[in-house]
Amino acid sequence: MAALVLSIAIPTYNRATYLALTLDVLKKQLSDVPLGSVEIIVSDNASTDHTQEVIQGAIAGGLPV
Repeated sequence: MAALVLSIAIPTYNRATYLALTLDVLKKQLSDVPLGSVEIIVSDNASTDHTQEVIQGAIAGGLPV
């Protein structure tokens, strides 16, 4: 039987501040979830703010983005 994976999709455009808050909450909520059972997909529509830095920080912090 294949392992189940929860996919969390987050569409964004120039909302880096809100994305950072969302990813911070997810990091806290997923702290007890086994690795590999959740994936976070961020769909960025060519934001001109610091969205990419927020995503890179989340990845560096251990979130499965």
